Amino acid sequence: MKTLLLSIVVISSMALDQNMESIFEAMSSGQVDQLLTQMDDQIELHVLDHQTIYDKSLVRNHLQKFFQDHKPKSCQPIHKGANKSDETSFTIAKLTTDDGEYRVFFYFKQKGDKFLIQEMRIDTN
Repeated sequence: MKTLLLSIVVISSMALDQNMESIFEAMSSGQVDQLLTQMDDQIELHVLDHQTIYDKSLVRNHLQKFFQDHKPKSCQPIHKGANKSDETSFTIAKLTTDDGEYRVFFYFKQKGDKFLIQEMRIDTN
């Protein structure tokens, strides 16, 4: 039983790590459509001083505007954590752009075999 539980935890962690690699690549290059594939249908989005819950089409518009105004250079993880009891996790990253650095927070929930972004925050660092 312990082996089965450990296997499930390891597989879930590997799935999240694969998602994160894709997310960091998308954030580093401003590829909004690639980022949207990692999001749930409704996202709580906070970009600088603006925050609300959006569907993916509106998230696309806001993120495209952000990346036009702040050309990304790199996105690096800083910290991550998980709550196994409710299959959620979070990651904090540093987004470097042509005009400075931003702190990015991602909140994930497992849906089926994927972890999908439920909340994304971009704040000045």
